[in-house]
Amino acid sequence: MNAFIDKRRQDELLRTAEQAAAWAIAVDKELGTQERAQFAAWLEESPLHVELFLRATAVNRIGDLITPQTRSKLEAAMQTSVHADAGIVPLQTGRLPPDSPTQYWKRKGPAGWSVGIAAACAALVAVAVLWLYGSGTFLWERYTTTVGEQRSVTLSDGSVLYLNSDSKVLVRFRRGVRDVRLTVGEAMFKVAHDTARPFRVYVDDAVVEAVGTQFDIYRQPTQTTVAVVEGIVRVSERLDERRSAPRLADDSTRRVEPDEHAQLPASTKRLLAGQAVQLNLNGKMSKPLPINVAQVTAWRQRRLVFEWERLETIVAEFNRYNRLQLRVEDAAARARRYTAVFNANEPQALLRFLAKEHDLEFDRQGDLLIIRHKATPAPKDTSSLSADAL
Repeated sequence: MNAFIDKRRQDELLRTAEQAAAWAIAVDKELGTQERAQFAAWLEESPLHVELFLRATAVNRIGDLITPQTRSKLEAAMQTSVHADAGIVPLQTGRLPPDSPTQYWKRKGPAGWSVGIAAACAALVAVAVLWLYGSGTFLWERYTTTVGEQRSVTLSDGSVLYLNSDSKVLVRFRRGVRDVRLTVGEAMFKVAHDTARPFRVYVDDAVVEAVGTQFDIYRQPTQTTVAVVEGIVRVSERLDERRSAPRLADDSTRRVEPDEHAQLPASTKRLLAGQAVQLNLNGKMSKPLPINVAQVTAWRQRRLVFEWERLETIVAEFNRYNRLQLRVEDAAARARRYTAVFNANEPQALLRFLAKEHDLEFDRQGDLLIIRHKATPAPKDTSSLSADAL
């Protein structure tokens, strides 16, 4: 198991793996009405229960590989060990409740199998499940936010992860490496200094590496922006095939492990505090550009700061935080540029600001508000639709 996962988590995983293994064995037999209800309730408790159960069913074929001769030898060896008091601690399944699937399987298990062999095989299935867990995607911790939600998480190494609205990251710390994948949205990272374990954030076909620093990554539909607030980071356009980040289609059960000892390729740019680069979907990056650090970090105070930005960009930012969605319907309106500061949770402030433009009109349709350019500008003394009424 991962050395950086605390013992409590290991114990929880072991208990869940044991339960999954026991249920995988039990469902091969005939379940009663009450047992089926218990099984359904157990699955509904957590997505992890579902995933570990599916893995347990995949490895629950061990009994088919044990011949009668091998079974007899196993039973004899276990009896010998018990009588000889050789210091072998018997496998326990007492962590499960009295009416658990392990007890059910002991009653319904293959004829002639001893309780010890049954428990041993159940434990073996659990070990296989945990092995698959450790080699699969489950060690990636998931952190998400919904629309309008922000959160901060202190990671096990002391680094702090700040998640903006409607965002998702996957985090996995292993021996010698700290890996993060930003799959949706925006995150700011305050990285704890640890030269022995590089901190790497993957996005599309690029990687951002820091040792001890603070930086922001904003993943948009057509590009990703990496901005350095403090310290230094290295941004790579593309990784060698051996070092590519694991391809995770959210919960894909199959992927290629990165080589944690491989070096980053030569096509790496070094960014200082106050600099940013933009990466397209293929990982190709722009030249380093100067940034306004206060503007980059403003979202932490739920402020949106725009400097001569297009209206379509401003609207897209507001849509990240609010149920009321804005849409700019025509190219003439989308191309307008503004400099302003807004509260991210107050789209009405933007509408009041835009209502001063006499050649714009608004159309409210439920939770959608359409902004469009008027074909003929209204006279100067004609008042616009009040944003407060929208």
